[in-house]
Order: sequence, then structure tokens, then C-alpha cells
Amino acid sequence: MTERYMPKMIVYELTYTYDVETSANSRFLGEIRTLNHRGCADSILYRLGNMEKLKMMSHIYPYNSLVFHIIGDQWQKKNLTAQYGYIPKFGRLNPAYTKPKAPSKDSTVDSVKLSFLKKNYQRVCSSNKISCFRVA
Repeated sequence: MTERYMPKMIVYELTYTYDVETSANSRFLGEIRTLNHRGCADSILYRLGNMEKLKMMSHIYPYNSLVFHIIGDQWQKKNLTAQYGYIPKFGRLNPAYTKPKAPSKDSTVDSVKLSFLKKNYQRVCSSNKISCFRVA
């Protein structure tokens, strides 16, 4: 972000299930892999292992899990899961809104995610003199 623009302020909204709660971290990698061609996801993906660098040489690999959704939705026009490459974040296109569940008190905090977020977030903000705020 700071290669082309220098913001004066960054407001980062913590999403509990994404940023804090312990979970299968690999379920979020699909979204990150699609950004690899821009060069902004290398630092995250290559920490996962040496095979990840080899996998990302294939330009179709980041979209492997999406190909069948995209092709299938060309044949069925109702209840779309993907349209012209767009995949909604939750559920199907035009879903009825449901309020997300509040985190339970038994949820555990993923220290790896929090430390990675704090370290990189604070490093970028302090080195570029950007005001930073985290909200939950």
C-alpha cells in the first residue's frame, strides 16, 4: 500500500473470527493466494513452506478451488455461488442477512495471528509516520 500512496491514518477493524480466534488458518489462504501476482502476498505465503513457492509458479493454482464454482454457475443460473469470477465472502449471492454469532467466552486467542498483526501493523505505521487505530 505504501509503495504508491502514503495514507495519513489507518483504521484496522479487528474481526474476531478472522484475526483473533484460533482456527484453521489455511481456510483464509485462498483469498491471499489470488493476490500473489501483485507481489504483496509473498511474505505470508512463503513462510508456509518451500512447496508454496513452487505451487505459486502456476498461475491457475490460486484459483483451483474456484474453477468448479465458476464453471458450474455458468450452467445453473439460480442460487449462484460465483458469477463472472466473483465469489461472495459468505454464502450465496444476494443472501438474506443474518447477524453473525457473538464469540463465546470459551474461544481461545491465536497468539500467532495477533503477534503477526501487531508486529507488521506497528512496523509499517511507525516507519512511515502514519497514525494507526485498531477497533474491535
